[in-house]
Amino acid sequence: MSGRMPAFGGTPDVGKERMLRIYLADIRPLFQEEMLQRAYALLDEARRRKLDALGTAAGRAACAAAGLLMRYALEQDGQAGARVEYTPLGQPVLEKGCISVSHSGVYAACVLDQCPVGVDIQELRRIRTGMPERCLTEAERTALTRKWKNADQETGMLLPGPERDFLRFFSAKESYMKLTGQGMSLGFDRIRADWEAGTVCCPDGRWPMARLYECAAPAGYVLTACRVEGTE
Repeated sequence: MSGRMPAFGGTPDVGKERMLRIYLADIRPLFQEEMLQRAYALLDEARRRKLDALGTAAGRAACAAAGLLMRYALEQDGQAGARVEYTPLGQPVLEKGCISVSHSGVYAACVLDQCPVGVDIQELRRIRTGMPERCLTEAERTALTRKWKNADQETGMLLPGPERDFLRFFSAKESYMKLTGQGMSLGFDRIRADWEAGTVCCPDGRWPMARLYECAAPAGYVLTACRVEGTE
């Protein structure tokens, strides 16, 4: 597990910026059944129920890692033993402060803060060229049009450069979905991520604008976090 990781906003106001409490864990040790069972014993009842509902070894390991990472983050924040509840959409909720978790590939990530916050990690992978049309706004697609032309005509997949660009937007929107507590029900096409300005928002005004951060990540991954702007 790593502790607080650097998080870089687009155009931060240095006088108001605070370091985000972002934690990262490699889930591979939990692929071993013995280690998974040891982890299981440390999880709260709600996280155990989530784990029990999963059928794959990788899914169970990721779920357990996310639970352990939340526990570790809370201990580091002086909230050891704090109760984590879950919304009907599966979003974790604290009595004091805000927490968010994500997992992809062999890593899990967690962010903890005093204001609404979200985190998302994505393993770089091949992306079908139709995904940007479904997940990005017209302005976002326009910003990346030249790179999207660099696609493999035979397979219809984006090539490595555009893949990372797309996943930065995708991850930004996922982190914002978690910040709002609405998850995937919010819809990618309703969220606007502006990496130049360092902000992410839902233009219809139903949810607050958030500061967007690109965080240090393992090779082959994109790690994004966001938190509500203007909070101290």
